[in-house]
Amino acid sequence: MTNDGLAERGRGRAAGSRYGARSRVTRAPRAPEPASVSAMSPRVVLHPTPSELLARARETLMRDEAGNSLVIGIAESLPPRDRGPLLVTLEHGGEVVAVALRTPPRKLLVSDGPPAAIDALGEAMRSRAPDLPGVTGPTAAAERFARAYCGDGSSHGTPHAELVLQMRLHRLDAVTDVPRPAGHVRVATPADAALLSPWAQRFVDESGSDETRPGTELLAPYLANGTLYLWEDGEPRSMAGWSRGTEHGAAVSMVFTPPEHRGRGHATALVAELSRTILARGKRFCVLFTNVANPTAGAIYARIGYRPLCDHASWRFTRSAVSA
Repeated sequence: MTNDGLAERGRGRAAGSRYGARSRVTRAPRAPEPASVSAMSPRVVLHPTPSELLARARETLMRDEAGNSLVIGIAESLPPRDRGPLLVTLEHGGEVVAVALRTPPRKLLVSDGPPAAIDALGEAMRSRAPDLPGVTGPTAAAERFARAYCGDGSSHGTPHAELVLQMRLHRLDAVTDVPRPAGHVRVATPADAALLSPWAQRFVDESGSDETRPGTELLAPYLANGTLYLWEDGEPRSMAGWSRGTEHGAAVSMVFTPPEHRGRGHATALVAELSRTILARGKRFCVLFTNVANPTAGAIYARIGYRPLCDHASWRFTRSAVSA
């Protein structure tokens, strides 16, 4: 690797990878598609803006739209010309085989991909993003990246990788009717913020998420966009929202019921109604994540029609303090 992890096009190759074929990191050209590369050379390509990343990677990502919904949804939510995020495609034989992105200070998000490509990404990011706080993605890809990026953690200055969260992505194509408790659904408004902000914080705390934003900040775009719904029976009893819309799907999230209102079916009925609304608006499927450590949630969503699709993992990278 060059010192900064980048090899400008036309200036030669970086150091060889452990796979025998040399890995290269290049900046994406302005042309719609990077020049073809040797079929033997996994390549890490940096894209300057989300629009250019999506122009190059959309076809690959859409082959498994539901499985890649997190990557697609985040990439499409970014300002098209934003130059702040780290945006990467992994390419082999001229084809995109995996995608990674990061919006600092958050962790790197990776899609699934061939082992050699994930290893090439890990090696490249050691110099390109030496302060990376972690990685999230499909279980095998996230673990492989963590090991490629951190090694065995024994070398001076290399981070230590710790598995902190295991998640399961579920998909729904049709809603199964569930019992309907007393009450009705309504859209949450900014006037509900004072009540719902603590709920949002409890959602983050109880879900096991490593989300760093406070509940108020996490809640704000849902209220502004009208995408948070409440089950109300005299007063709000449960909340659920949707986000990260893709061409054919949307993600359900922010599902929370305060302890004093639990066990009465409010969240189940709300998620069923929200999922039905998403499908009625023309989407073909809904997705949602659950914590693998909470099988009860998975069982509840299964009654609505959600089925396990794939598992994801989140790893945290920690570094030893440098002694004076």
